Amino acid sequence: MRNADCEIRGANSPLIAGLRLRHTAWAYPSASMLTGKMPVPPGKGCLPAGVPRLRDEGAVPAHEHKLRHAHSALRTPRSAFGFTMLEILLVLALIAMLTSVMVVGGRRMFAEETPTPEEVFWQACRSAQELAAISDRDVTLRFDEKEKKLLWTNGTSGGEAAFATTGREVGLQFLPASKNSSSLILLGGQAVEVGEGLPRVKFYPDGTCTAFRALFRIGAASRSIAIDPWTCAPVLEKKEAQ
Repeated sequence: MRNADCEIRGANSPLIAGLRLRHTAWAYPSASMLTGKMPVPPGKGCLPAGVPRLRDEGAVPAHEHKLRHAHSALRTPRSAFGFTMLEILLVLALIAMLTSVMVVGGRRMFAEETPTPEEVFWQACRSAQELAAISDRDVTLRFDEKEKKLLWTNGTSGGEAAFATTGREVGLQFLPASKNSSSLILLGGQAVEVGEGLPRVKFYPDGTCTAFRALFRIGAASRSIAIDPWTCAPVLEKKEAQ
């Protein structure tokens, strides 16, 4: 029995022919039916008069498929790995730069937050002077060599300030205001004063203090600061004439 659709005659309109062929085994709804271009598989079915035989637009010949596959194989490494070598090198350079900035910034921050022994000493002197003025009582200040900290008290209240641990030996000694040449010895090319020091110094309610010198020893280096008894500030050293 012949296909009923094959007996259609005078179907001059491709659109009407496409709608009438919707029940055939090889036809399927697609956009090509609406445009009038009916893809017909070769060797199957028949076409009404006036309907051209067209190749399916979705079909790709074997040689074209091979060319597309070869072209995709020649693409840049981005499609295979996600990043090019240049982008990876740039990211590594940025990571190295940020790491160096963080290391340098961390060292500076730590150095700024760690007070020097002299800064700790002046902090203790100001605190002792303020306590003497507020309490209207004498305040004594001494250095604990074992604990590496300064302690001040007026008998009922007080405070303390510890030296930061830097891995170097730190020491502080209170000496009389006048230097004694007989107590100087040469250590490491520097004249270092030795002998009995002052166990403690006093700060008075009127803002004055004991006349003394603070001798700092940090590692192999030493430095002496004279304290003015009237202002409790460092005495300015006179520069020798050239």
